[in-house]
Amino acid sequence: MQRWILYLTTTVAITGCAENKGQAATAADAMYQASEDASTSIDSTNDVSSIRTPAGDTTRANKTCTDEKAAQCRNQGKACALSEGAEQCFRCPTGEHPSGPAALCEPIPGEVQSNNFGELTLEAGQELNGWCQQWRLGNTEPIWVNAVEFMTDGGYHHSNWFFVPEDSEVGQSYPKGLWENCYAQGFDELEAALAGGVIFAQSTQVDSETQKFRSGAAVRIPPNAIIIGATHLLNVEPAPKTTGLRMNLYTIPEEEVDTRLLPMRLSYLDLRIPPKGQAEFSSTCNFRDAYESQTGRPYLAKLHYVLPHYHALGTGFELTLTGGELDGTSLVADQKFSSDPFGRLFEPPIDLSKSDGFRFACRYTNTFDKVITWGIGDNEMCVMLGFIESDRSFDATVLDTTEKVTTDGVLKASGDCSVFSLDLGASGD
Repeated sequence: MQRWILYLTTTVAITGCAENKGQAATAADAMYQASEDASTSIDSTNDVSSIRTPAGDTTRANKTCTDEKAAQCRNQGKACALSEGAEQCFRCPTGEHPSGPAALCEPIPGEVQSNNFGELTLEAGQELNGWCQQWRLGNTEPIWVNAVEFMTDGGYHHSNWFFVPEDSEVGQSYPKGLWENCYAQGFDELEAALAGGVIFAQSTQVDSETQKFRSGAAVRIPPNAIIIGATHLLNVEPAPKTTGLRMNLYTIPEEEVDTRLLPMRLSYLDLRIPPKGQAEFSSTCNFRDAYESQTGRPYLAKLHYVLPHYHALGTGFELTLTGGELDGTSLVADQKFSSDPFGRLFEPPIDLSKSDGFRFACRYTNTFDKVITWGIGDNEMCVMLGFIESDRSFDATVLDTTEKVTTDGVLKASGDCSVFSLDLGASGD
């Protein structure tokens, strides 16, 4: 049941789209021009000042903002600048990221490996879920990824990205190239995560996004790895749409790595949002008990990055620490759905050993005359992907709602959270 997704997926997802239970669209008319092996390596010190994201944000930060506004922009993955006397957040050009207290665009350090996954054509209104796209890195040595850039021409609703050794049993089972309807053909996110790991999740409906960790922090990808992304596409336009997908991995030398990052996930699966109603689904997940009972060691972890995932009916997401010295500390609050990237970097990282776990909550307003459940299409999700500094990964899931109460017209539902600490190879290869 448990599938790693990173900003949602399947019948259990972390930041991605749920498995399309019988709804997976066929696409005989979809044209895929694969170029999975057409990867290149470039140096990130090259001049990228003329490159712009598809969103067309071309402003450059030439004046600094207040610390408060700069922090707000940086939390949105954006830089900050004064434009006509007003402080504004904007996306950095490709190859740059918001850096420092002033949230100024600076080049992303490291060597860049780039891949163009080719193009897909979607018919008007067409939806494709579980189209796995692959990039065979051909790396003879491990690489350490400090940043990921994700760029599309639109139509990608969400995607979760994993890495798997090509010579592993799981890797050998993957067909080369575009893998259509991969969930129905045996692709499993948890299996991919356990065989290799998680590298990235796309915020809902964004065309471009940068996941950048602090200096010295990185995800280790083993030799001869396959990058595989389970993608969910949706064309909301009244005409056919051709879209492309590109990805850059920014790697740093192993001697510059001081922190290895592993994934964690929170998910609430038993969503039932009443027609024309409001609802909140929440749970408290005890990571300390799971870690210490499964390892016999004191709980040690630091939180570096989080990415919530929900759809257009989402009106807010909250993440709060529970227990210990940091009990009640709010990490994410009132993050409403938008087309902006949802990823948030904590710098310095949060010392989770001073807490016992998390309380998380997803809030919705249902505009439909029907019950909304977990899934794609009109349905919703409640998932959060995180990257932590620890020797274990965590998967925390609410399968069933056990308590319901309606207060001031809002359904408030909660359930027990099952937490597992997973060995995804932090102590070895």
